Amino acid sequence: MKKSLVFLLLILFVELSWANVRRYRCVWNDDPATTMTIGFEQYDDSIFDSEGTPTLYFDTVNHGMDHTLYAFSQGSDRVVDHKGMENNFVRLKNLQPATRYYFMIKDDQGESGVMFFETGPSDPTERLSILAGGDSRDIPALDDDIGRQNANKLVAKLRTHGVLFGGDMTWGDDATHPLDVDEWPEWMDDWQLTIAADGRMTPIIAARGNHELDNNSVYHFFDTPHPEIYYALTLGGNLLRTVTLNSEISRLGNQLTWLEDELQNSCTTWKIAQYHRPTRPHESGKDEQNDQADYWSPLFEAHGVQLVLESDAHLCKYTYPIIRSDDSGNTEGFLRDDQNGVVYIGEGGWGAELRTVDDAKNWTMSHASFNQIKWLFIDQNNIEIRTVQTDNADAVIAKTDTDDLFTMPANISLWNPNPSDSGSGNMTYSEGVMFVNNPNSTEDCVCNPETCCEFPENIMVDLGTDPNRVNISWDVMPGAVEYQVRYRRALTTTWNNLAATTTTRTVQVLVQNKVYDYRVRSKCPDGTWSDMSPIDKFRTKRCIAPDNFMTTQLSNNKVRVEWSDYTYADKYQIFLRPAGSNDGWSSMVTYFVGMNYRVLNNLLPATTYEYKVRSWCEVSYGPFSDLHYFTNAPASREMEPSGIVVDVYPNPAYDEINVSYTIPEKSNIEISITDMNGRIVRVFEFNAEKGSHLKNVDIEELPMGYYILSIENNNVLESRKFVKM
Repeated sequence: MKKSLVFLLLILFVELSWANVRRYRCVWNDDPATTMTIGFEQYDDSIFDSEGTPTLYFDTVNHGMDHTLYAFSQGSDRVVDHKGMENNFVRLKNLQPATRYYFMIKDDQGESGVMFFETGPSDPTERLSILAGGDSRDIPALDDDIGRQNANKLVAKLRTHGVLFGGDMTWGDDATHPLDVDEWPEWMDDWQLTIAADGRMTPIIAARGNHELDNNSVYHFFDTPHPEIYYALTLGGNLLRTVTLNSEISRLGNQLTWLEDELQNSCTTWKIAQYHRPTRPHESGKDEQNDQADYWSPLFEAHGVQLVLESDAHLCKYTYPIIRSDDSGNTEGFLRDDQNGVVYIGEGGWGAELRTVDDAKNWTMSHASFNQIKWLFIDQNNIEIRTVQTDNADAVIAKTDTDDLFTMPANISLWNPNPSDSGSGNMTYSEGVMFVNNPNSTEDCVCNPETCCEFPENIMVDLGTDPNRVNISWDVMPGAVEYQVRYRRALTTTWNNLAATTTTRTVQVLVQNKVYDYRVRSKCPDGTWSDMSPIDKFRTKRCIAPDNFMTTQLSNNKVRVEWSDYTYADKYQIFLRPAGSNDGWSSMVTYFVGMNYRVLNNLLPATTYEYKVRSWCEVSYGPFSDLHYFTNAPASREMEPSGIVVDVYPNPAYDEINVSYTIPEKSNIEISITDMNGRIVRVFEFNAEKGSHLKNVDIEELPMGYYILSIENNNVLESRKFVKM
């Protein structure tokens, strides 16, 4: 009895098992329009003491928990143990811009739930919605995570394109310290609150704070593109460049050299910088960051940075546009300049303990002290900035899939400081919204081959001989580190993306004899993309019609038709009718690659038939052959036995197949079905009379895949391949 109970429990465990994965995060660390990194922890608490290799399955269609239905799958590109967690990162590339992708993860213990993300837009005319903030650490001794959790809940409810996070995720970063050991696992657990009720995930762009003791915590938890945690990403085509800096390492040296090159050579309408320590903090207990003031701020002003996001002091601020200057009237080395200045906002408030503003400047527009995050709307004309008060997160009504990205949800609490001076020039303020009004012009950008590149030239298409694929090639472009080919059926709207590390790319699974649009762009050393080449067109080759036909009389009512096998045909279709008849055609198909014949059954005696055949080339049929003719044998003619004649249809099949067979004499018949591993999965034995027969076989419970059906009669064996869908 006990053994039976244990066995039953094991069955239930297997039926209800979940993958040993958790603590999910989506990260932007490459082109947000065409890539996404999925991070997660794989853990081991299985009774079988086995984790297995996790695989991420993804598609633009939600297939639920059946991983076999997802069109794409990928294993982990990077696995790193850090702070007691095994962090896996799956770097998805060649995605479609502004597209939803559903995914699930499977290991040998089971499957995760289904979640989804959305790639960023690539069109600069599309508006962006971005959240920004920092300082989500708590005080472990107080175990107070409510502020952090509230902000995380709003990430899920506001459904923005992404999050700029300015560092200080946790209080302590020492996994050996008793108070710090659970800090990162708890932070990751709280980050799951950013996943919306329908599974939508919001990608993060992460910076390092002073409470991250070294770069590894950000690098190992968020797979940043540079281990020193300074990098830049472009969103919305050339609409926005985000520059993430590391205020916890030297502001000079390699980081400064990189920053100058980055700002000088990037060409976008807007440039936003984020880092942790404020250059001029608004709380007296924080140190002035003079290296940032002397070396970073002048570069911001010279190269079109309009907005800077800062954290660390646990308060809220807006500044007027300011420039670095020691001229008369400056405060701490900065002057207000409405026409040439940069706006600085933030100072952190993602749930860390609040501090009082006691060091405001004469160029500070407004300040306060409360838990808050910034909500940015960005288009080609301006940046709108709102400050969201997060303490009432539970009361805010979550936005849904059908809501516009830029509408305010019910019960949201927005800061409205009503300053006496609402600004002018580069920045203005009205009714709770700060407007940054000085977009960069992108018309006169100069491309430096050391950091940027142009689209490819001399693009050529080689149609080859295969009607379902072409080769596209182009010249080497100076500075290009990678290329991307885009193609689509003419007169359609959705582009397909293919990556290329050389100057040629094969495009496959095309429809024969159709017109396609294509274009190519270059990826530059700084991670940005060139413009696309002008759209051009090609037409695929036509799938060739079969020829060299031959017929063989098999019995009084059965003829085999055969033709030359076409290299690129996956199957064939034959149309048949009595010659000269106005009746409709009967059609039949062959079942697998290389089957260049078809047995025609139930023919009328002494009747001439006409037929034509066409090839199926991967995704479509080609043209028909010319009409051909044969005359069936008269009814009185006796045919010599020629063994077994077998046909299997439909093929592919879902629930059942029909096995049509003809035997020359009464005998014992064995029908078997074998999978592609050689395992016999079905066997039937029975006696059958001489002549033609039809047997129905149930295959509903067979897994999807290829199978071989064999029929044996008096030591004569005939086999046919079929596909179970």
